Amino acid sequence: QSQYLLQVVRCNNTKCCKPWRSYYFQILNQRFIPAPVAYQVSKLGRIPSRFDANNSNFLNLFERLHLQKFFKEKLMMDFLPFDRYCLSLQQDIQRRLCAICGLYFSSIASMKRHKVLHSNRYKKKEMLINYNDDDDNDAGEPELAMNSN
Repeated sequence: QSQYLLQVVRCNNTKCCKPWRSYYFQILNQRFIPAPVAYQVSKLGRIPSRFDANNSNFLNLFERLHLQKFFKEKLMMDFLPFDRYCLSLQQDIQRRLCAICGLYFSSIASMKRHKVLHSNRYKKKEMLINYNDDDDNDAGEPELAMNSN
């Protein structure tokens, strides 16, 4: 997600969507364009850098795809916010990250709506009783499980 870029990508289910007519899915196997990453050249090669409006170089798409995991480790982030290097949003990046799961949201309003998912009241409403028909539960008692949807 990004304040300035909306990525709408269809699913891979041929029952509801037509088959791919391009190599999009083979190139972007995670289906979404990775976030832009500014870099600097060091003795070890290209490493992610802080954004400097006067002196910034960005990786091209194929470099970002190839180095995405490496940069996430170097930046110590599970998810790279797409707006990370957008000057007009620098002051809002931290407020748009969920402190619990680390997801980034394109607006503060959507972040606040997401926080409800982490509240205890919501989790209690989502608890389902699953009856285990397997032999593992000989007593036939209900088994509580969280709905992951």
